Amino acid sequence: SFIEEGAILEWTLPLHPTIIIHGREDDLVPIENSLDVAHRSSAVMSVHCPNDGHRLKESHDQMAIALERLSSI
Repeated sequence: SFIEEGAILEWTLPLHPTIIIHGREDDLVPIENSLDVAHRSSAVMSVHCPNDGHRLKESHDQMAIALERLSSI
């Protein structure tokens, strides 16, 4: 299936300052994918895992704070 195929993709690690926001209740992308990238890339400044789903509908405040933090670099 599409989701199973997506689970085996090798993601390119970020090279620039990055903040990851990944919903704990994401039913499309495993949270382990984001945590793996965070552990392997020195560009990841922080990881936020709000109680939210894939679309992060309840996390707009956290995304705004992350964007503000990135824009000050």
